[in-house]
Amino acid sequence: MAINRFKPIAARVWQDKKLLALAAGGFLLALFLIVGVSTIFDRGIKLVSMTPVGEIGVKSNLDFVFSSDVIDDRDVGVTTIEELIKFTPAVPGRYRWISRRELKFLPETPFQPSTDYTAEVKPEVVKVKERYLARRQTVAFTTRRFKVNTISFSFIYPGEQQKLNRR
Repeated sequence: MAINRFKPIAARVWQDKKLLALAAGGFLLALFLIVGVSTIFDRGIKLVSMTPVGEIGVKSNLDFVFSSDVIDDRDVGVTTIEELIKFTPAVPGRYRWISRRELKFLPETPFQPSTDYTAEVKPEVVKVKERYLARRQTVAFTTRRFKVNTISFSFIYPGEQQKLNRR
């Protein structure tokens, strides 16, 4: 059988540490090349970043940067109301293409304070032929929390309100 021809080779590799290290290195190199080549030919576009990150101001504009071009040159600078990113909770706004791979969201109303948001990139964001959004891509962010600077209390005893109203 063909397997019997490889048994002496396998036994020798297992016994010799240098050969074992060489075989393991060859395997890792082959794996690295397969993964590397597959990512080179991957046409799926990914969201690289959204800024600002984390906690944002209620009047912030948001910038979305993609891994490669999602529009043609003729669309750079164009502003649209087409919903390219779905916000939860919903936020009305416009989208402006800053470059072939950068999109700016311009909200029409401020974000709600002390609120957790998610932004999901819709597949329609990709306008370049033969390209697509790699997978469902979402980003989570929050708006600044309310801060209490000072609190003032005043107490009025029963019957005192009538005295204040007479003055």
